[in-house]
Amino acid sequence: MAGKIILSVTGGELAGTRYRFDTKMLCLIGRAENCNIQLTGAAAEGVSRHHCILDIRPPRALLQDLGSRNGTFLNEYDIGDGGKSVGEKELPFYELSDGDSIRIAGNVFRISLVAASKCHVCHKNLPDNTQPDPVSGNLICHDCLAAGLSSPILPASKTLPVRTCKVCGIKVTFPPGQQVPAPDEFICADCLLRNSDPNSTFRIPEDNKLPSNLFSLPGYRILRHLGRGGMGEVYLGQSTETLEKVAVKVLRPDIAYFDSCRSDFQREADNLKQLKHPNIVELKAFHEDDGAFFLILEYCSGGTLRSWMKQHNGPLELRLALDIIYQVLDGLHYAHHVRFRQVSPLDDSEHMINGIVHRDITPGNIFISVSEGVPCAKISDFGLAKAFDMAGISGCTRTGDFSGTLGFICKQQYLNYKYVRPEVDVWAAAATLFYMLTGSAPRDFSANSPGDGFNTPPFSIVGLNKEVTPALAKVIDDALDDRGKLRYSTAEAFKMALMDADTI
Repeated sequence: MAGKIILSVTGGELAGTRYRFDTKMLCLIGRAENCNIQLTGAAAEGVSRHHCILDIRPPRALLQDLGSRNGTFLNEYDIGDGGKSVGEKELPFYELSDGDSIRIAGNVFRISLVAASKCHVCHKNLPDNTQPDPVSGNLICHDCLAAGLSSPILPASKTLPVRTCKVCGIKVTFPPGQQVPAPDEFICADCLLRNSDPNSTFRIPEDNKLPSNLFSLPGYRILRHLGRGGMGEVYLGQSTETLEKVAVKVLRPDIAYFDSCRSDFQREADNLKQLKHPNIVELKAFHEDDGAFFLILEYCSGGTLRSWMKQHNGPLELRLALDIIYQVLDGLHYAHHVRFRQVSPLDDSEHMINGIVHRDITPGNIFISVSEGVPCAKISDFGLAKAFDMAGISGCTRTGDFSGTLGFICKQQYLNYKYVRPEVDVWAAAATLFYMLTGSAPRDFSANSPGDGFNTPPFSIVGLNKEVTPALAKVIDDALDDRGKLRYSTAEAFKMALMDADTI
């Protein structure tokens, strides 16, 4: 398990409440609405609007009073000064130890600092309940024990050489036995495609010198074909100005026959460029030429989650699957709450957009970007499904009278896709986690029409993956139960439920 901070309320109105932190952040505690931990009602008596702050750096944590009137007590020692320091000097941070007690008025918190548990051999994170190997006394994961391994293995980044392309900056790891160029001489295969002589100056070729089976796009060089989707073709491109690698999605001309459709979709694409989050594929630019759409997207070297799983020979190890779904849920939480300005097509007035629902979260719409062996999940096409609908362009993501991908949409979305809320994306994320752990979707429509398929509940994950504990299985099954109101209405709630079950 990765390092984390557990803040348990042991006294006061909120006794029994527990807060968990597993990423670096500043946690503000007080009465104000913008506090990460907001104390209200009887629990807020004697608490300042901004009372204190926790500097979370798992497995470390620091505490600072913010000039509160009634003080912040660390193990019964008041680290504040009754508000006298406000505007005069900054109060110090205090390093916290495991088991420390924090008292804020009538509320008492106990802090637990939990270091990451890692396999002695392969260094993978381990579940909290992993027992030491009876022979060596070390913590060793199930896979390493089964392989009879007991000695530490250096990470691949230390045992395999890594070279950085001197042209585009991409990092490439060389397998054992392959000749490795000198660090200042390496040029990646994509860059060599456009200039086979590594001793010559790398210049941008003229458009008429590009391979005949590709196309030209102002400002970009098209290197090679990457794949095909329901809306068109995807190519690997490179900016002629910055040499940055990008994915160029060429949308079918037949989906944008009317001028009004093109202008509406371009307006939505311009809005989507404002989405900035490490777990959402960035839409960098939009081009339109003779009825064809070109979307310039962030390039993810690992491809889609579906194709990445095939490279890993099927279902993923539990720890890896959870790490990926946590990132997906972080991206969903951001998008469901994002606020940005949109210009109305009617009178050019501005109004605020409060959150976007994706409506098609699937392993094919989640991309993997790998940096030095560490995978980063990124949601693709965020908002494009809705953008097509708003522009009046049909035939892109719809199947009959609903929008989405069978097997990864809940019954509520099938019945009422135009008015769905963020919880349908959370259900789809749970379905994607089910897929990562089992290799299949939680519903099978191969022998049923969509309506018949939704008449039966999703499959239970119990017994389908031996790594999934009963506590985790219950959370996943509850999240996929769409016979009534969906269990988890927010991405944050589902993530916290998974994390809590993962500690049991």
